[in-house]
Amino acid sequence: MDKTINSVSIRKKCRGGYLAFNTTKKYMNIVCDKNGFDFHLSDEPQEDCIVRVKTSYGKFRLPLRILQAYMIGDEVHMLKYGEDQYYIFGASVCKDPPKPFPGYMIKDDSELPDPSKAVLFENIVVNNGCEDRYGNMRVNLSEEFEKMNIKKITLHIGEQQFIEISEATESDIERFIPSEIMYQEFGRNLQDFIGESITYIAYHKANTHFRIPAIFYKKAGIDLKNPVRVYKMPDGRIIIAPPVEKCFIDDEEIDPIKQKPIIKEICNECAENDNMDTIKDLVRLVKDLAAKCERILTSKEEERKTYQAMLSKLNDEKKDLTNRINKIEEKVDNSNKYKDAFSGIANIIKKVNDDAIEIEFN
Repeated sequence: MDKTINSVSIRKKCRGGYLAFNTTKKYMNIVCDKNGFDFHLSDEPQEDCIVRVKTSYGKFRLPLRILQAYMIGDEVHMLKYGEDQYYIFGASVCKDPPKPFPGYMIKDDSELPDPSKAVLFENIVVNNGCEDRYGNMRVNLSEEFEKMNIKKITLHIGEQQFIEISEATESDIERFIPSEIMYQEFGRNLQDFIGESITYIAYHKANTHFRIPAIFYKKAGIDLKNPVRVYKMPDGRIIIAPPVEKCFIDDEEIDPIKQKPIIKEICNECAENDNMDTIKDLVRLVKDLAAKCERILTSKEEERKTYQAMLSKLNDEKKDLTNRINKIEEKVDNSNKYKDAFSGIANIIKKVNDDAIEIEFN
């Protein structure tokens, strides 16, 4: 496709790598070539693209590696060649155009920790309720981190919310991106990261504390003044997790390591005490009914299995009887064959006797 046909040439400011667009689209999907990069604005991110997320100011931040690859300064020359489709020319040709990071470089497929095997190390108040200059929280784990020269860290920020920390192996160091590259690509607060988990390598050998990125504690709803839970796994991994919460409807515990708490908004009328008590009673009633249905289903399933076993046994007995009948019938058939053969022989003997000449001896 020739992008120059019916295209519009635009000069746009790009200070600090930020591009502003008057659009309701949430994502910028980028594909690079040697002369520049093509991008389109969309409501859906594409896995085969370098994806940028629109900021609250209506801007998209280009990754540092794209700025460096094409020598992009404070202004860019672009073509608008379709609805929400653009092409930006680089100031220089790039022999190795930037590509999306492969999944294996940012995602660890290791088996998730089993919370039932975790041993609570301690509950730690994070940095006395303070943030550092990047908005991160700090957890002091000096005794544990003295044993870890280089750390492999995985942030789980989707349906499960916890952090894994372990000593990085040589294979880990070769495979995963370092924290500096991660921040350059996705932002200091990972604002351009759209996945549910990301793994990176931290080289802060002298630090005896761990920084919890803002994106994690904000998504996990961690209060800066409340302690986080720190666990040790049998394999040496350290787990940092938000505190266990209780469902405000039925008081059941919600562990973010297993599932993320979901907050639902309700209207003022439903929020009144009388209505809330009614809602809680209804929820308990529904749960009781669901439990009874589950017990009935379990009982019926056990009954079905019992009858299934009985039918299976009857089928086995039927097969055994059928085999025995077949063998008896086979013996009968063989007996009939022998009977016919003997009858034939008897007839032959009788016929020979009948035809024999009588000889009289005087």
